[in-house]
Amino acid sequence: RSDKQIKLVVCLYEAIGTAFLLLGVNCSSSTTDPYAMPMIASVMYFAAYVTLSPVSGGHFNPAVTLGVVVREGRKHLKSNLIFASLIMASQCFGGIFGVFVSMIMKKETNA
Repeated sequence: RSDKQIKLVVCLYEAIGTAFLLLGVNCSSSTTDPYAMPMIASVMYFAAYVTLSPVSGGHFNPAVTLGVVVREGRKHLKSNLIFASLIMASQCFGGIFGVFVSMIMKKETNA
């Protein structure tokens, strides 16, 4: 595979993982059980991390991605910053998509 294809797959996996994480958090936020939300969010994150992290690293959060770029240092800053920007944009898109899906699911259950 080419470098561009691998980067595209990483961005796709990060978007999917972030969408699953926010879907779990938003769907569990309407429960009255105080332990349900952290448990559901943890299970969703664990499932996404186990399945998607071998390819993408499993950040699923723009702050974590930025932290990794800072930790890498100046050695490859320009190329890392460009790729990290693509990953963070994918994570934002995935987050918006996850919230959108959870809103549709809540609307269907309340109808």
